Amino acid sequence: MKMNLLRVVNRYSASVSDNPWKWELKNQTWNKKRSKVRKTKPFRDFIMHWWPTSEMDGQITVTTQDESTVVGELFFGLEYENDETIKGAVEVHPDYRRKGIATAMYSWGEDLTGKEFSPENNHTDAAESLWNQPNRPFGRGYHR
Repeated sequence: MKMNLLRVVNRYSASVSDNPWKWELKNQTWNKKRSKVRKTKPFRDFIMHWWPTSEMDGQITVTTQDESTVVGELFFGLEYENDETIKGAVEVHPDYRRKGIATAMYSWGEDLTGKEFSPENNHTDAAESLWNQPNRPFGRGYHR
């Protein structure tokens, strides 16, 4: 059985995603990651970049149009080999929240994999709001 690290990423991300040093580090490492990008997709004033790490696991990074600033990331994959849904850990820079970036990443992730996202059991208040939004265009029906 395959078990990925998304639970660990989710718990860690929730605790540090608002820290400026984390986003500065993401910007510094972005240049090294660019060569792995397989597809790009424009979204409003941003560009989404995708690269797979395996058939159903991957990462989407959202940057500004000039690709100088990372504004969001989604790490996703199957929790177990035979899962019908995928799990994801999403982060959006505090200055860019409430612009549809997380929704766009989840939606594109579903298009790329052909599977629906399902939420983690433990997530932040912001994630709770995202998953409970009316007419959410991604993921299985979820309401607490």
